[in-house]
Amino acid sequence: MDCRASAPACRGAGEGAAGDGACRGHEAPTRRQGAGSQRERPMLPQGMFAAFKQASYEAAWKTWEKATNVLQRRAAQLGRRVDQLRDYL
Repeated sequence: MDCRASAPACRGAGEGAAGDGACRGHEAPTRRQGAGSQRERPMLPQGMFAAFKQASYEAAWKTWEKATNVLQRRAAQLGRRVDQLRDYL
């Protein structure tokens, strides 16, 4: 979620402490997505009708796996950018 689009206090990047404080609330859900994706992992179908639920489980698993891979690649990319910035400082 881009906090600049939703909160007027966040529109300018460096508008002082008030802008930063308002943006922190919007950034927190994004940080928790990595941990939340583990909880969203589809559960293996169980019970008497497990065979009928297998196709939807596999589709959900592929979607979850794709989202997890995207988040991991993004985290690695951001890590590389932080390392580059450290080299400049």
